[in-house]
Amino acid sequence: MKLWSEELALLNEIIGRRSAQLLPAVAHVGNTSSPTEELGALLAVLAAELEEFGLGRDGEPNAHGLHVDALMARLRRAAAKASAPSPASRWSASTARRADLPTPEADAR
Repeated sequence: MKLWSEELALLNEIIGRRSAQLLPAVAHVGNTSSPTEELGALLAVLAAELEEFGLGRDGEPNAHGLHVDALMARLRRAAAKASAPSPASRWSASTARRADLPTPEADAR
């Protein structure tokens, strides 16, 4: 997943202001090797931003909140993709089940 330049600018601005120690994690966003923990930490900071600055008096998202919410959705998809098993591992497990061979799941039991 590659962030648009506007998304990356927003992420850098929020993380820089709220949690500068996470700025190195921003550089990893979009890499296939983005650690799920880093994405989770970034999402937590964005959630705080949304709660503090992204809601109007009526509790509905304002313009800033809509941008933050969209960015959070993109990062959640990246986190889900990063934690999902690779197609090769799913294929080998399903092939092993069909062939009545031991699977990694069976070995863990």
